[in-house]
Amino acid sequence: MSEESKGKSWSFPSTYTILVIALIFVAGLTYIIPAGSYDYQDPMGQIIPAEEASLMSADERKALKLSPIAGTFTRMESRGQIKHLPMAPIKGFADSVEVATFVLFIGGFLGVIAKTRAIDVGIASLMTRMRSRLYLLMAMLISIFSLGGMSYGMGEETIAFYPILLPMMVAAGFDVMAAAAVILLGAGTGVLTSVLNPFATGVASDLAGVSIGDGMPFRLVQWALFAFFTMFYVIRYAKRTQKSPMLSVTHDLNPEINAEILANHQEHAEKLTLRQTLVLITFIATFGVMVFSLLPFSDWNENLASLELGWYFPELAALFLSSSILVGFLAGFNERDIAGSFVAGAKDVLGVVLVLVLSRGLKVVMEEGMIIDSILAFSEQAVQGLPQVVYINVVYFLHIILSIFIPSTSGLAGLSMPIMAPLADIAGVSKSLVITAYQSASGLVNMVSPTSGILMGALMVSKIPYDRFIKFVWKYIATLFVATMVLLTLGVLLGVG
Repeated sequence: MSEESKGKSWSFPSTYTILVIALIFVAGLTYIIPAGSYDYQDPMGQIIPAEEASLMSADERKALKLSPIAGTFTRMESRGQIKHLPMAPIKGFADSVEVATFVLFIGGFLGVIAKTRAIDVGIASLMTRMRSRLYLLMAMLISIFSLGGMSYGMGEETIAFYPILLPMMVAAGFDVMAAAAVILLGAGTGVLTSVLNPFATGVASDLAGVSIGDGMPFRLVQWALFAFFTMFYVIRYAKRTQKSPMLSVTHDLNPEINAEILANHQEHAEKLTLRQTLVLITFIATFGVMVFSLLPFSDWNENLASLELGWYFPELAALFLSSSILVGFLAGFNERDIAGSFVAGAKDVLGVVLVLVLSRGLKVVMEEGMIIDSILAFSEQAVQGLPQVVYINVVYFLHIILSIFIPSTSGLAGLSMPIMAPLADIAGVSKSLVITAYQSASGLVNMVSPTSGILMGALMVSKIPYDRFIKFVWKYIATLFVATMVLLTLGVLLGVG
């Protein structure tokens, strides 16, 4: 064996590889698992027999809002899918074109925003102005980063803020862990709740056949509670370690860490320009319109039905495309700058689109092989008689385990939602609550997983050993774990849907 071979170490497959393997595996299952279908029921109570339902596509069932009727599974002739496997991703792309366009356009929008540097300069300017009121600054920054996480999955972008915040707080006598936690836990909590995150909630909602706005009020409550707790946890730690430095989880390393952080510190005196201010206003307004367009006003009060826009992925894609052009104009960009930054931003999320295509292809194989309902029938036996409260927490635990092996939120949605979403109908639990369980589990695991590039990059910039971070964060993670279980339980009891 060569030295080169000896030096190679096994690494866990990428999300794309996992999905391709899953495609082949599921195609093989179409020859093993008996094909079949449930009878379905529409919202008016009309029954669609299994024979008729089996001829419908998933999109047709989704449009008619059909739900499987427990105990009505009927076996049918098997439809092996190996020979159709090469076409599965192609059909998956055709089926996911609306959500894929939305993801590409929001990526393009974020690319144009990034080129203006409005967010970077705005947050840096806020840090400079608030340096004499650091506790208030910590609360404000946790709010801002969590808003970014819950609205568009803010993650890698946060790395740029560590070199600004860390020296400022360390110079003021704060612990480096407290400074890093403002950004790391702030954005992480936002991603965990993912109220409107297109790369988590959007992907899962599309695969589950529900609107991205379904369950949004419930997730907003979850975000507010978790963001407030994050402020409490981080600021409490900051106060304790400032008063008694020996309570710091890195107290023996702080002299070396602080010296290195302060040695590399450079003042950031850049201020927001008028153009950047207008860009920030447009950025906030765009997400504000998105939130408003998805609010289910008619569910709250019939008199508010006229306010409901009923937008879905095509309208949201048009919103972000229009806003991209407006932002480019406000920033003073020429046509090449706007187009170039938009395309660059779209390239950054191309991986998410590929995950979408492969995930949809997986669903296509199961649908055309008619094994989704068969798997549901087997699963129905497992959940039969299981209380809804127990079911939703089992779903949560299952996604915790899956998230350890599949750190990609969109990849996890692609593997789990084709089964978990229709199974929710059988269990009598809303699909939106299942989506909340999935993204809460994924977000929680990714906040501590050593396979998370964002986490390990943040710790590297902050000079914090991974084991010390775990020592600091384990009580926080345990609290969010239990709090999520409580909220999911309340969601079932309150009939969140």
